[in-house]
Amino acid sequence: MATTSSAGKTDMPESLSERKELVKNLNNKSQLRKIALKDEFWEVRREATSKISEEKLLRKIATSDDYWQVRFEAVSKLSDEKFLANIVKNDDQSWVQKEAVSNIYSCDILSHIVMDRGLDEQVRTYAIRQISDLSTLTDLRSKVESKLTKKLHERIKSLQNYQ
Repeated sequence: MATTSSAGKTDMPESLSERKELVKNLNNKSQLRKIALKDEFWEVRREATSKISEEKLLRKIATSDDYWQVRFEAVSKLSDEKFLANIVKNDDQSWVQKEAVSNIYSCDILSHIVMDRGLDEQVRTYAIRQISDLSTLTDLRSKVESKLTKKLHERIKSLQNYQ
């Protein structure tokens, strides 16, 4: 297991499983920050990220980590919808994009995502499912290609059945 140096810092064990276990039990924000940004194992960085609440740090991780699983974890904890919309537009991994969409509630932002033909169709469909305003959905039908018009129609029907 990990040892504590004379300076009070925790020395990281070499094995992945021991590192993950150490991070699960770690509460020191400074150490979690360092691990989330610099550990060599993405699984350990993801575990550290799951324990972080500092918005600025989460934004940095969400836009800079090489592994989509770590970015996903950071994005799942963010709430700034404009920042999340940038994640949707700029991240190259659809799982991260969809996680960002799941934290967006603004019909205006979601509509822009639906209309963005440069985005993956699954991400755009996910944004449709996130919209619950019937007038927004109806308005979008004339602004998207036919394959998404069907998805919009299905979403409108599902919402009407709940009313």
